[in-house]
Amino acid sequence: MRVINLVDFVAPINTGIWKAAVSTADILQKQYGVTSEIWFPETQYKKQDFGGATPVVLAGISSAELQKQIEARGLNPAEDIIVSHGAWQYPSHWAHQLKRKGFRWIYTPHGMLEPWSMSQKWFKKWLYFKIYEGRFARKADAVRAVGRPELENLRKEFSKSLLIPNGVPISEIMDYKKADKPRKMLFMGRLHHKKGVIPLAEAWSKSVLAKNHDFELIFAGPDEGELEQLKVIISTQTNISYIGAVFGEAKTQLLSKCHYFALPSFSEGFPTSVVEAMQFGMLPLISDGCNFPEAIEADVAIRVSPNVDDIVTALNDLPAITPDLHFAITQKCQKLILEHYSLSRIAQQQFELYSKLLGK
Repeated sequence: MRVINLVDFVAPINTGIWKAAVSTADILQKQYGVTSEIWFPETQYKKQDFGGATPVVLAGISSAELQKQIEARGLNPAEDIIVSHGAWQYPSHWAHQLKRKGFRWIYTPHGMLEPWSMSQKWFKKWLYFKIYEGRFARKADAVRAVGRPELENLRKEFSKSLLIPNGVPISEIMDYKKADKPRKMLFMGRLHHKKGVIPLAEAWSKSVLAKNHDFELIFAGPDEGELEQLKVIISTQTNISYIGAVFGEAKTQLLSKCHYFALPSFSEGFPTSVVEAMQFGMLPLISDGCNFPEAIEADVAIRVSPNVDDIVTALNDLPAITPDLHFAITQKCQKLILEHYSLSRIAQQQFELYSKLLGK
């Protein structure tokens, strides 16, 4: 059995989709004997760590290139599962063509069809969905949601929708000791409008945490349009900083030292950054747009919205959270992740779905 993951982007920024696509490749290979490939256009190629997935660099996205790869890679409808990731790009077109050739196809939009995302450039997306995307996706053998709210929305359009969330590798060391002061809040992700970057910074500057050196707000990630405005806010504060994008060991060290993780996003698929932060003993402040109601319902996350006043209220309550209470909550966070969002669990769900679709 082999999984062909079709993605349109593998750059070192905006990694959420392609990293989720191959996150279980090692486990699928070692535990179930399933091999994985990740296909992407040559123009988007950057040397990356694809885990256990074999990268296949495409010379183009034409139908002729697809036929070339079918022959070169020896694709077989009886053994290969096609998984398209995202929406609006070549993966949906190629997967639809492969479906017509007899392959089983799992359509995974990763939140791109969520209401807020669809409201951006709404007419263009509405029209394209009606003519192409929706028509293609209805031919898929399964439509995978990565979060429960996304599942509810996809079921309105696609009867074959199901939920398999994204997951994270479970660290061997779950007990991260944190300094009592300063208590650090981290935003880690693209500095993009939809992430709620500016509302968070503005809320901090208006809260009781502003210029309070028992607390610190750190922004980490590549800029996608918000940095100039963010720097203006930072210049008025003494306990907000921007440190750029972090990777590898530097990222691990940063996560291990922070106490809170903030993502007041307008819309996400299912942010593994939040799950990862919870594993590192961080208490998340998340919006409904993060598509993670399970964390709110389990009382292991603070619910906010991408609204300054709402975030201010949540920030003003943080000094009342004692270190002991914080530790108790984060222990529940880690338990939730271990039981429901480990990569081993996700890989098992994927293998069961692949086997079912291939009749094995």
